[in-house]
Amino acid sequence: MKLTLTLIALILAPLSSLHAADTRYASDWASTAPKRVVKHTEPSGESLVKAVAAIQPGDQLVIAASTYSLERM
Repeated sequence: MKLTLTLIALILAPLSSLHAADTRYASDWASTAPKRVVKHTEPSGESLVKAVAAIQPGDQLVIAASTYSLERM
């Protein structure tokens, strides 16, 4: 068991360090903290449309995992 965990750690460590170091495609504002975080947790598509309409520049909209059905955006 210990050997298996060590091998997994050795395999995953280089991948995580590569991801953290690769900023070629990151925009200039990617590291900027949002002014406000809006969490959307309602499963209805209409409430998602309202949440998108309510965000302002600088906001971050966090959408809960779900399947949404939207008739308009």
